[in-house]
Amino acid sequence: ADKVAHIMTELGTGRRSLRIGVPPILGGWLLPQLYQDFFPGHPELQLEILEERRSVVRQKLEHELLDVGFVVHTQPFDASYGSVLVARMETGGILSRHHPLARKQELTLEDLDGGKMVLMPELFFQSKLLEERFARETLRPQIILRTSQIYTMVQLVKRQLAVGFLYREMLQDDPELIFVPFQDPMEIQLSLVWKK
Repeated sequence: ADKVAHIMTELGTGRRSLRIGVPPILGGWLLPQLYQDFFPGHPELQLEILEERRSVVRQKLEHELLDVGFVVHTQPFDASYGSVLVARMETGGILSRHHPLARKQELTLEDLDGGKMVLMPELFFQSKLLEERFARETLRPQIILRTSQIYTMVQLVKRQLAVGFLYREMLQDDPELIFVPFQDPMEIQLSLVWKK
């Protein structure tokens, strides 16, 4: 957290505004932390926040249309970017506590084969990684809905209409839901990134 604040302070020095890219799926988790931890000490900075998928954030960083971006990734960035790791995050199933799979300690892809799922849209990094795993194993889950709305996903899961997928860190203390990780962990990194 101190490194992130230091980098944002450096990048914001002499500016009236700071243009920040944030993945939409993480905005509700990340932005309250930023407003609580960083911005009270920097009232001079006006925020311009763009919630977009990672490819758009990276493109805007490349063309210097953003000052910094929070980017999910599994591989290091090339030398033209500076970055600092913010969090390591794990994707797993979110299930109703009454779902038959909720008793499992870990999920396998086979557990989910043919089952109903709700996923983020195809262009979202998390969905891409998950669908690549299914394709490698020639498994075909039944995707009943793609939505970028976490609330919609959660409501379908609570009604046991589908299994959803989120990062463990995003799952609030909801007594109706449970997070079950994958047997083969699906981890990503979230970094603050800027063009050098």
